[in-house]
Amino acid sequence: MVNKLPLSAALLACVALQAATHQGIVRSGGLPIPGAAVTAVNVGTGERRAVQTTAVGQYTISALPPGNYSLEVEVQGFRKFM
Repeated sequence: MVNKLPLSAALLACVALQAATHQGIVRSGGLPIPGAAVTAVNVGTGERRAVQTTAVGQYTISALPPGNYSLEVEVQGFRKFM
């Protein structure tokens, strides 16, 4: 069964991410989601950087080249967040 609540990621302004490192917390209904796949996609080049959230829902994506990024979050049982 797919959870009807969408995933949310801290700092959802990632659509225009322009930083070397991005950090956040993935939550649903205010609760942290461990083991979620978080991917930053460079809008200009299509380059993808993926990490997983920790036991408390935190993630860090390091060494991002300058550019605009979109953020994707996936975890089993939830709809994909884009």
